[in-house]
Amino acid sequence: MTEHYRIIAALLLGAVLLIPAPGTAADADSNSSAPSSVEERRLRVTLEEEYQRLQEREKALEERELKLKTLQQEVDKRIVELQALRSEVDELLKEQDDATVKRAAQLAKMYEKMEAAKAARLLVGLEENLAVLVMGKMKAKSAGRVMNNLDADTAARLSHVFTTRDFD
Repeated sequence: MTEHYRIIAALLLGAVLLIPAPGTAADADSNSSAPSSVEERRLRVTLEEEYQRLQEREKALEERELKLKTLQQEVDKRIVELQALRSEVDELLKEQDDATVKRAAQLAKMYEKMEAAKAARLLVGLEENLAVLVMGKMKAKSAGRVMNNLDADTAARLSHVFTTRDFD
């Protein structure tokens, strides 16, 4: 953009230098030769038009830059809001997970006090991840007795999930 201004400034300076000062001999020559005067006016008009066009373009670019800055501020604000929401959701999920683990530990204690066959029947009715979590919270001896009362496929599936899951 600055290069355009330099070119225009050079052209304007050249045009000014071509115009003779009033009262000089060159001025007398200038008045006698009309084509030079017409050409100078055409050059001035062209330069003024180009200068005006560049001024309008600069104004449009400034407006666009202002809009972009405003949009960037809005985007930054939304990012901050979304990060806050994400932190809140993460905290709620952690609280939910903690509560689930606590309830699973309580359920494990109840299952340990039951007969192994009855605990096995109840364990099969649970969602698989919860069943594995409960088994993980049980004492090994109690969990072994419950697993002994499960059918082979269910015991194998729960064992596989149990070995691949990370318990807190």
